[in-house]
Amino acid sequence: MVAGAFELADGRLAITIGDVAGKGVRAAASMGKIRHVLRARAGAYREPALVLGHANQLICEGSRDVFATACYMTLDASGHCRFALAGHPPPLRVGAAGAALMPLKAGAPLGGDAAALYTESEFDIGTGDSVVFYTDGLVERRDEDIDRSLRRLIEAAESHPVRHRCREARVGDRRQRARRRRRTRREVARASVGDV
Repeated sequence: MVAGAFELADGRLAITIGDVAGKGVRAAASMGKIRHVLRARAGAYREPALVLGHANQLICEGSRDVFATACYMTLDASGHCRFALAGHPPPLRVGAAGAALMPLKAGAPLGGDAAALYTESEFDIGTGDSVVFYTDGLVERRDEDIDRSLRRLIEAAESHPVRHRCREARVGDRRQRARRRRRTRREVARASVGDV
């Protein structure tokens, strides 16, 4: 999986997520290539569809063994989001009114066709809203239609607000780190006493 966020020169936030075909060293190398190509193209083009289009061309020209899905989104200070998809599932907006997939037909995956064209869509988020990015591995099941799987994702987001889950995860992580630090200090103290 390729994921990241970085600030653009004009102050917008760029967010990427993708899923690389394959496993092992080759997939890891592909992830690195894709991450760098997307970041370079993001600095050259403002529109998400152009970023994906030019990144795809570079990937196709550079290596035929790289194949990945991707979502590239920009977010400005007002909460305005613009995004494009390369074979990737759409982002999920979660707010007080509920959860909804942001509609947009995905273009071809990166590395598949150098002449592929991408379209983009836009939406706004308000205070307290969240945007959920995910890969198809989260929602796809062999025995279930993809539309049903996406409905399950929406239902889960509506019944378990994202911001509460994230806060719980952060609190849990802090507690685990604090326990590890205390345990390490005790072990160091025991080792010191035992060495004397």
